[in-house]
Amino acid sequence: MRMYLISDNVDTLTGMRLAGVDGVVVHEKEELRSAIETAMEDPDVLAAAKQVEEELGTDGRILLRQSGTEPLVRVMVEAETDALCAKYVKQVADVVKEKWAL
Repeated sequence: MRMYLISDNVDTLTGMRLAGVDGVVVHEKEELRSAIETAMEDPDVLAAAKQVEEELGTDGRILLRQSGTEPLVRVMVEAETDALCAKYVKQVADVVKEKWAL
């Protein structure tokens, strides 16, 4: 598992680096937007989304996008049941959280 921290606090980043976690400090909205875009292009995140897309087939769809109002990645799924929808959203969101601390 690879972790990467996006923070607005230098002390937090320093502590995480001492623990072996890389990251960036962002203070401006544009810096944050760039860091989130990097997270969304991560191969593991894209692989998780692709797996969900394949499992859904023609019975649903998945969409990942950067929030326009909050510092986060939105994971949206349409599926035949609410249970399937929740399962697939959690599956992809967990990868984003594990790797990017978003």
